[in-house]
Amino acid sequence: MTGNVDDLVGRWTVTFMKWKWLYVFKATGEVTWKDPLNGMTGQGRWKVQGNFVHLSWFNSTTKESWTFPVKTKDSPGWVDATYGKGQLLATKVAESANPQFYKDPDAGMAGAGLTFTGDLWRQDIELGSSATVTLKNAEGCTVELDDHTIAKLVTWWYARDLLYVDIVPQKPGNAELIAKKGGSLATSIQVHVGSNISGAVYVDDWAGSYYSLSHRAVGGNYSKFITLEYKDSVTIDINIDDIADTPSKPNAGEGTLGDGGRRFPPRMDPLSTPRIYSAKQKAIQAMAVAYADFLEVARDGIFFILTINPLVAPVQPAQVRPTPKNKLPQRIQQHYDKPPPAPTRVPVRLTEPYVNLNPGATAAENGLGAWLDQEAQLGRMGLIKRVRGMPESGGPGVRNPDYHLFTSETPNAQLNNINTIEDLTGDAVIANSKNIDNIISNNVGSKSGSQAKVIFIEVGAGESATITDEAIRAWKLEHFSQQFPRLRRVVVIRNAGGARRAVLDLEVR
Repeated sequence: MTGNVDDLVGRWTVTFMKWKWLYVFKATGEVTWKDPLNGMTGQGRWKVQGNFVHLSWFNSTTKESWTFPVKTKDSPGWVDATYGKGQLLATKVAESANPQFYKDPDAGMAGAGLTFTGDLWRQDIELGSSATVTLKNAEGCTVELDDHTIAKLVTWWYARDLLYVDIVPQKPGNAELIAKKGGSLATSIQVHVGSNISGAVYVDDWAGSYYSLSHRAVGGNYSKFITLEYKDSVTIDINIDDIADTPSKPNAGEGTLGDGGRRFPPRMDPLSTPRIYSAKQKAIQAMAVAYADFLEVARDGIFFILTINPLVAPVQPAQVRPTPKNKLPQRIQQHYDKPPPAPTRVPVRLTEPYVNLNPGATAAENGLGAWLDQEAQLGRMGLIKRVRGMPESGGPGVRNPDYHLFTSETPNAQLNNINTIEDLTGDAVIANSKNIDNIISNNVGSKSGSQAKVIFIEVGAGESATITDEAIRAWKLEHFSQQFPRLRRVVVIRNAGGARRAVLDLEVR
C-alpha cells in the first residue's frame, strides 16, 4: 500500500512504556517532542524509507522507527533507547479549522502551559522578557488583552492565516489574550506576568530617545517630557524635572517597578541613569541652536531623535513603524521652559566623501558604495550611518566583505584607518540576469553565510533592468528569515542610468 508523507505532518500523541509524549512533524523534515508533565523537549529529523519512517534525535543515541504508511490511531513503531526497548503507539491529534493559539517551537516554548495534546492554555512571562504565541486559522481575526496595561502586543503576519503575537510585559498581573472574529470571541488563553523586579529592564537601557515640542505640553510652555523606546518596543515618558543634576551613586541593582514595567533607581541622576541624563543635556543644549528654525514651522508634530543606541535598538520588523514624509524625525537641539533669544542659524550639513579602501573595486561597486554612504549620512539607512569600501583580501585565505558598515557618525579620519572596527559587514551583488529569484537565492545564501550580514543587491545592468519592482517586492520577510538564518538585512536597489533608489529594504532579524 502506498502512503502519503503528508499524513505525518501535524501533532501526534505517542505512548511508550510508562511515558506519553507529544510529537510535532513538519513538512520540512523536522520533528520535535515534548513531555507535557515535566516540560522537557527535543528536536530531530524524520525521513521515509520504504515501509518505515526513521526518526533521529539531536544529541541522542535513541533509535526510533514507525511503520509506514501511518495510521491516524494506534500507529505502531519501535524504540531502542537507553531507558527501554519496545513498541510505541502513536495517534494523530485532530486539527480544528477554528482560530487557535499555539506555540511555535522555533519561537521558543518557555512559559507555555500546554494540555496533554499540546494545546496552549496559558503563557507565563517574567518582567524583562517577552513571549511569542501564534494564532492559526487567523484570517479575519484581531487580538487584544482584556487588560491592556499588563503587556504590550506586537503582531505580524507570517501568512494569510498565521498571526504571530509578541507579548511584552509592562507590569505584574493576569489577563486574557483574546482573539475575535467578526466582533465575536473566537478563542483565548491566560497570560500571567511575574513580578521579578531584578529581571525587569533597567530604565536606562533604552534603544532610542525622542522629544516633541508639543507632547504633553501645558501652559504654553514647551514639553518637559523625553520619550524613551526600548528594544522590546515598550515606550515611556520621562519628565526632565525628575532627572537630577547632582550625582548620587551608580545603580547597584536596587529599585522599584515603574512605567512600562521598567526598573527605576531611587533617584535618576548622572550616575544612576547616565544615558537618560545625557539625553536631557542634549535636549537642553540643542534647542537654542534650532529655535530660529522652530519659528518658521508649526510647533505641533515636530518630533526629534535624541539618540539611537545601535547595540540594543529594535531590529524585528514587527517593531518598525513607518513615519509620514512630512513628519520625519529631526535631530533634537534643545529644551527650554520659555523661548530663548533667537540664535544664529546653523548651516545645512554636507555629507563627507565616500571612503573606499579597495583600489580594485569595480565602477559599479564604487558607485553603489558612494550612494549607500551618502544615504547613510543623510539618515536614510536606519541604524547605518557610514559605509566604507574594503579591500577584497584580508590576508591569505580571507575574503573581506565589500563594505564595512558603521552605526555611528564616524569621521573620514577614522574610516581611512583600516583598523577602525566596523559594526556590521555588507556585500554587494551587481545583478545582470533577469531572474530575481535566482539572484536572491544564490547570492544571499552564499554571501550571508560567510562574508556579510547585510546584502545590497543592485538591479539595472544587462537583463536585470527588465526585473519589475513587483517581482522584487514579492520577496517577503518570512522568505528571508526562513532561508537565510545568518542574514540581518537585505536591500534591493534599482540603478537607472546612475539614479539609484531602494525598491526593497527588509530587516530580517
